[in-house]
Amino acid sequence: MKRFNVTFAKEIPNRDKPLWIRVGTAFDKQDGKPVRIKLDCLPIPNKDGDIWLTLFEADGRDNNSGDFDKVEGMDDSIPF
Repeated sequence: MKRFNVTFAKEIPNRDKPLWIRVGTAFDKQDGKPVRIKLDCLPIPNKDGDIWLTLFEADGRDNNSGDFDKVEGMDDSIPF
C-alpha cells in the first residue's frame, strides 16, 4: 500500500517561502477501494477561506508527527 504525507503550506509574514506542515496521511487505493485520507489535525484556511492540501509520497522517516518547528527548551511532557 502506497502512503502519502498530507501537507499544507502556511504563509508566514517576513518569510520568503511557506512552511509546509504535515496534517495527516493518505493511503493509495488498492483492491478496488477508494483513496483514504486520515487527518491528524485540522488545517487553518488561508485569507480567502480556502484549504489546499498537497500529497507527497511518504519516505518513511516520519510517520507520527508533523513538520512543526521544535522550540528549544520546551518540554511538551504532561506533568500529571
